[in-house]
Amino acid sequence: MIYPVQFSIEPYPTNFIPSPKLQRHLRKLSKNPRGYHRFSHRIVFTTLGVAATVLSLLGLLWYHIGADETKVWIKFGRVFYREIKFSELTALKLVVNRLKLYAGKTIINIEPGRFNYSVVYYGLLKELQTRRFELPNNTQPNDPNWEEDAQYWRNLLAERIFVNHSEFFRGNPVELAYLNSLICPPGL
Repeated sequence: MIYPVQFSIEPYPTNFIPSPKLQRHLRKLSKNPRGYHRFSHRIVFTTLGVAATVLSLLGLLWYHIGADETKVWIKFGRVFYREIKFSELTALKLVVNRLKLYAGKTIINIEPGRFNYSVVYYGLLKELQTRRFELPNNTQPNDPNWEEDAQYWRNLLAERIFVNHSEFFRGNPVELAYLNSLICPPGL
């Protein structure tokens, strides 16, 4: 049987009791609990809005992602720098529509919806031509199905390059032939 709660004038036990100053900033309580109340989150939302704006501006000014034919890197001002050379790549994983590149313990996230990562896709295609590394779905380099999974990834990466730059490839048949050569398995 569940008994009704009985309230008294004794302090009600809680796990977290904010300081009176914090309570005053977050809400105003009237003396009469059945009386008129006006709710305002102005202070909370103003503080959160300013903090979010500052963090967004810092991210826009300091956060850089870059890639060239040999490596991909990310940096945040002078505080943080991480790079992965394609020749040192140990694993390629797919996590919630993001590619994660691994070189030992170093990880770089590639989010296709944010930027044009065609240079990174070219680097991955070249590496799939020359050596084996772990592929998504935990396909290890010594797995008998590795070549089949690698071909799936060659097709997917090349398709992303082609779709993003179809106009370029229409006017440059030599570049299109090069892209097609990277799709084929090694030795064909």
